[in-house]
Amino acid sequence: MVESILGDTHMKIKEVHISNFKSFKKSSFYLKDFNMILGANGSGKSNFFQIIKFLRDIVDHGLENAIALQGGKEYLMNTTIGDSKPTKIVLNLAPYGGEIIKENKNQSIVCDIQTLTYSIDLSFKGEEVTVKESLNQSFNIEIAKRKKTKMETIEKIGEGSTKVTLINGVDYHQELDLPEDLLEEYEINDDRFKLTEYFYSLKKGTKRSKDFNAMLLKNPTVFFGATHNLRDTIANSSVYYIDTNAAKKAVQVIGKTSLEEDGSNLPLILHNITKDKKRSERLTDKIGQLIPFISGVNVEKQPDNSVFFQAEETYQNETTSRFPASLLSDGTINITALIVALFFEEDKDILFFEEPERNIHPQLLSGILNLMKEVSQKKQIILTSHNPYIVKDVDPDNVIFIKRGADGFSKTIAPSKNEIFKTFISNDLNLEDIFVNDMIFEEN
Repeated sequence: MVESILGDTHMKIKEVHISNFKSFKKSSFYLKDFNMILGANGSGKSNFFQIIKFLRDIVDHGLENAIALQGGKEYLMNTTIGDSKPTKIVLNLAPYGGEIIKENKNQSIVCDIQTLTYSIDLSFKGEEVTVKESLNQSFNIEIAKRKKTKMETIEKIGEGSTKVTLINGVDYHQELDLPEDLLEEYEINDDRFKLTEYFYSLKKGTKRSKDFNAMLLKNPTVFFGATHNLRDTIANSSVYYIDTNAAKKAVQVIGKTSLEEDGSNLPLILHNITKDKKRSERLTDKIGQLIPFISGVNVEKQPDNSVFFQAEETYQNETTSRFPASLLSDGTINITALIVALFFEEDKDILFFEEPERNIHPQLLSGILNLMKEVSQKKQIILTSHNPYIVKDVDPDNVIFIKRGADGFSKTIAPSKNEIFKTFISNDLNLEDIFVNDMIFEEN
């Protein structure tokens, strides 16, 4: 196994292109570090998140189960289009690092990945499904030296690309574009750029017609670190929709160490956080930025080995009171869960939030967004909303409008790239007015 170049361990999604998926006929999302998807109820906002959930379910549970979890193929595809056309999802990601392909004592030859594009194409015929995947990577070949935990580039000496296609997990083809003169000069074996041994064996022939456990999305392929992290990036993404009633209830001490997407194990996560003094102080500080009278969070253990949490409130006369979660407002619970997701879920690459402003007073929305923007410097943040108040504190460059047309298809528009939007802004209309009055989707 070749060694991964160490560095930033978080990939981010730059583009999502979808065809015949739920309410989408054919749409594209161009994403940044921080993103807000705005649309009315039923516009298709949640269906965007279903793309990520579907891919994550493939990684976690396999293709057949992932389709079943969407309600079957009938609910995976657009109901108007049906199986007349394939369902297709394309992810263009911002990768990090690459691989050492030849290591020397002082300097090494490294393959530094520049672009990574994954696509999956599902064609249905009756109950049968044919899956075609592709993975494209472009890279620079560089001379580098190790500096602590990272490789520092000294000189770029070439570039190349590879494209892998895999059908039904068994029939694969790989194209390599490599500078042959460079390989000869530095005595590099092109096997370094090929698939792992398992996939390479498929080239010799296989009698299996399908093996969905061998999909590209589920397995490391060309460059071990980078492709492994494609799988891990999808697996380590969370779509949060906090259920404040569930989050208030006591839970058993034994359970997941990461926050459930509905927040139902919040007391357990707070129990783990508050055991560490520095983490506990950080939690209190972040909550206090939004709710100043919250001076602490305490977790109590009950005789049945369950835990529940309390919030300490300190007022101007320095009187301190404790309130159990069951007596806290839904807004306080929601804010606490959001802060845990943002600042204490260290292994997550991409965080999705469905209507995070629910139960939160409009005056606090600016603070919530500022915390999200802070975290987005390291992790990608994507949230949905239909609340006009939240638009006031968002740059148009970070907004995607979505609307369900009369034909039933969801349509997307990036305001900053739309000429109609630019005209409205030049006439002193603000983003909130344009959104509330549904003006950006005007045909003329």
